[in-house]
Amino acid sequence: MRLETSNAADFEAPAGTGSASAGFSQEDTLKPNVKAHPMIKLAFVFLIIALIAGLLGLTGIAGVAVDIAMFLFIAALVVFAVLLILGLTVFKKVT
Repeated sequence: MRLETSNAADFEAPAGTGSASAGFSQEDTLKPNVKAHPMIKLAFVFLIIALIAGLLGLTGIAGVAVDIAMFLFIAALVVFAVLLILGLTVFKKVT
């Protein structure tokens, strides 16, 4: 097995940036990632489903959708808290 190495010349700058530093510019790093929060989006989707089902009188479906939405939201908060704590403690020591 042979590992290939690359150098900075193998990367091209994005069109219109005028920068050849590994193909990235400061503008690229500041753009928000569209797929950054799928767990929160799913929580809101289930919340909307619960509201619609509740308005239509489907209380069983509404209850399940609310439970799923609450679980996803709390799971997202737990992941956020863990990553925040790691970012403030462990990863600060690494860099």
